[in-house]
Amino acid sequence: MNKYNIYSASGIKSICEFYNIRASKKLGQNFLIDFNISKKIIKTIKSNIQTSDTVIIEIGPGLGALTYILADEFNQIFAVEYDKKLVQILQENIIINKKNVNIINYDALKFDYKQLINIYNLHNKNIIICANLPYYITTPLISRFLEESISDDGKLNWTSLTVMVQKETSDRLISAPGTKNCGAISVLVRFFSEPEKIFNISKNCFFPIPKVDSSLISFKINNNNIKKVKNKKNLFKITKILFSERRKMILKNLIKNFDLKPQEIINILDKLNLSSNLRPENLSLENLINLSNNF
Repeated sequence: MNKYNIYSASGIKSICEFYNIRASKKLGQNFLIDFNISKKIIKTIKSNIQTSDTVIIEIGPGLGALTYILADEFNQIFAVEYDKKLVQILQENIIINKKNVNIINYDALKFDYKQLINIYNLHNKNIIICANLPYYITTPLISRFLEESISDDGKLNWTSLTVMVQKETSDRLISAPGTKNCGAISVLVRFFSEPEKIFNISKNCFFPIPKVDSSLISFKINNNNIKKVKNKKNLFKITKILFSERRKMILKNLIKNFDLKPQEIINILDKLNLSSNLRPENLSLENLINLSNNF
């Protein structure tokens, strides 16, 4: 952006005034204004590159703090933005200068990413996803990428996912099975990837200033676990069922949600050397994989 400095609070205020807009609390809009943090995020994204033929899918570009730099580093950028007013700003200030950026006005939770891959023939590309995610879409969007982007050969279409999320959310996302903060999303993240918290980001690096700090997390795809599972949909089903009522014993949850006789389920647990009295938080990733293979 030539007219306004998107890496300062005053610059963001000027943009909002010129376009007569406000950051939407409903959409969780807090714009990244720290240029150095933007560069550090790009560095993390680049560290996950496996081939020079890389495509970036950016979720929620906002006013383009990452998009503008990404466009200088990669040949093809697809930025999915829900807010029509922000799309207009991006089109008028980024696309004019960066011809390798495609702005897509769509709800990231409903967008058909597989169709994007098909239309632009991205099947053999190294696809990296990056995002600054508001709290309310963090879990559903990451779950969707994990669950729906599995290709026919059992591999994920994307190779890494780099996201900014609320700090407390990041702690939950990367929690290991068997720990206090572990939930369904933690297990699924561990199943498909190797999650890592890269660094924390002060709330003062955003405008408007949010109430809490953020963290940058990177998920690198791990295909080894994927090969162990006979029915991936079943893994998602069992994990979500068990952790929806994490204080209940696993036997009660399984009886309630599967069309099997109680003794049949007990037999499966016995076969896997799992006690009926265990709770979901006591299960390892291997336990959940074995359960999914036997139901």
